[in-house]
Amino acid sequence: MIPLRILKTALKLAFRNFGRRRFRTALTLLGVAVGIATIVALVSVAYGAKEQAVSFLSEATDFMITPKAAGELQAELPERLIKQIRLYAEVEAAGPVLSQMVFINKELGWALGVTPDTYEIIYIPLREGEVFEEGEKGKIIVGSNLADQLDLEVGDSVRISASSDEPGKVFVVVGVLQPTGSVVDMGCYMDLKELQEIVHKRGKISMIMVKLRDPRLGESFKEKVEKRYPNLNVVEPEQISENVGKVLDMLNSVLIAIGSISLLIGGLGIMNTTMVSVLERIREIGIMKAIGAKRSHVLVIFLTEAMITSFVGGILGAIGGVLMAKLTSTIIPKIIGFPTPYKVFPALIFGPIALSVVLGIIAGFYPSWKGANVRPIEAIRYE
Repeated sequence: MIPLRILKTALKLAFRNFGRRRFRTALTLLGVAVGIATIVALVSVAYGAKEQAVSFLSEATDFMITPKAAGELQAELPERLIKQIRLYAEVEAAGPVLSQMVFINKELGWALGVTPDTYEIIYIPLREGEVFEEGEKGKIIVGSNLADQLDLEVGDSVRISASSDEPGKVFVVVGVLQPTGSVVDMGCYMDLKELQEIVHKRGKISMIMVKLRDPRLGESFKEKVEKRYPNLNVVEPEQISENVGKVLDMLNSVLIAIGSISLLIGGLGIMNTTMVSVLERIREIGIMKAIGAKRSHVLVIFLTEAMITSFVGGILGAIGGVLMAKLTSTIIPKIIGFPTPYKVFPALIFGPIALSVVLGIIAGFYPSWKGANVRPIEAIRYE
């Protein structure tokens, strides 16, 4: 057990050393703070994206029917299949969707061809304007991010084409969706037939959104469809959430690894600073030992400096990480039109701070141990 007076002395000497070497201390703090801020910001944005994506997908529909080859960009279904799906007793409503990348005012964007049935199933409140009626041509509804990116308002005209060298067709914006924090914010809704004509895919759809009369009928509905159509996938909301969650968890792991590299560099900075501090204070160590200080006392003094540095750096990094995540969620959507929500929770703040303290102890232990084992006579003679 380290006596309280030793701990008080260690704190006093640590702050005195920080005051003497302010620039070096500031650089060490910056190294730790950058590593922690990187981890906090990246994980915050990754968790925010996961939560928003899972929430939207799980609430949007009861089931999604997609081709077995849904991993292929060109996977498609015949539009006539929608009539057959509606015949099932379990189905209350079914709506087709054609999802395609298009050019919107010569900018690459995302378009969803839908019908009124589809829009009712995946209904998202409008920020302004109205929903186009069935059979109305030349009208679109745009997501909030796309509207902000292209500076679009209700009544504006946009040109949509399948490629940059095609004339495409002019549409009038009749509505702007409320922000959802999902990919819907960067796309637009239009009449299914019109999108099929623009991208030259008449009679083709990407998926079918299904709403059941009773959620308890889901298992029987899935079994019937997959037995009748072996080339189809009937995806449940839980499965959608799970798959999206797994992908984003993998992304999250990669981001943490990237942030850990920055934190490791900060740890090397602590080790370097502690080692230099030990070398500069060899005579001071000799004097302390000559008047009765033990090796454990000297070890505590230098480890305290490393712990304080890493702790303060961790706090600054956590604050900086939250600010970075907030800034990212504000700026990135304006640049690329893709929503980047962020999420802050206690474990995201206190976890990296604790990690930085542990890293500080590990990084500072070796130079502190070297200083603690210096012989008093050699230390006093050291120049």
